[in-house]
Amino acid sequence: MNWYNFPARNYDPQLGRWMVRDPLAAKYPALSPYAYSGNNPLNYLDPDGRFALSIHYKITYDILSSFGYNKAAADWVAHYASVFADNPPDRALKWNNLLLKPSMSFRAGINYSATINSQMEGDPISNPAQQYNYNIWHAMRSDYEAENNLISDQGAMARGLEFGWSKIFESASYGSISSLGSNTPGMKALGQGLHALQDAFAHRGASWKEHSKINDARWPKGNAQKITASVIAVHQILNGDFSSIKNGQITIAVEGMSQKQLEQLWNKLHEYLRK
Repeated sequence: MNWYNFPARNYDPQLGRWMVRDPLAAKYPALSPYAYSGNNPLNYLDPDGRFALSIHYKITYDILSSFGYNKAAADWVAHYASVFADNPPDRALKWNNLLLKPSMSFRAGINYSATINSQMEGDPISNPAQQYNYNIWHAMRSDYEAENNLISDQGAMARGLEFGWSKIFESASYGSISSLGSNTPGMKALGQGLHALQDAFAHRGASWKEHSKINDARWPKGNAQKITASVIAVHQILNGDFSSIKNGQITIAVEGMSQKQLEQLWNKLHEYLRK
């Protein structure tokens, strides 16, 4: 029939139309059930009717650039905040390369084993060994948790924020962003921390069944950008770099930080004030 067989549905290139409804069309009555990636294929990827892939990279890269990091450094951290932290299936990356620029792929020399379970839905309540899976790493709750009322969406969002900040403070303990090399614990923690904190404002604790693919592609970028900028500023301050403080002022989003982390940050700011 000369149709293209995609993972979720078929496409007729002669008509320029999908021939099968989006599998989640009922959740998005404002969009055509035959639309692709929110009708914005230049910016967003929706390889199986569920996810866009490029948002983490773009937000991280842009914020790092605004802080004065060079292209190579911004690209490296953005890769860890997107491909490394998300560890998506190969087919998602292949379609990303066809449709989006810059292309994203697994890179030679990077060990991705630490996030191999990033897309695994686990049950951390009844099986603690599964606590580090996507519902925590992506500030979500598992379908099991939602169906059994084990944690609220607000609780899952708070859990994701807590996880994200723990990774950022862990990363900062290894040194400045510029000093973190490939495969180092500090770079891995930075990527996962950024990803989780950004996801907290994308998913807001939703479960797999509840979460919106529109938010995956059209996040409330203001919040995601603010938390990303806060991460970079906090990471710098913890390493004695106060360049993000302009005219004696700085605004930092601290939602999800623990009391101990707030005290650690405040002590560093006192150091700046003393100087």
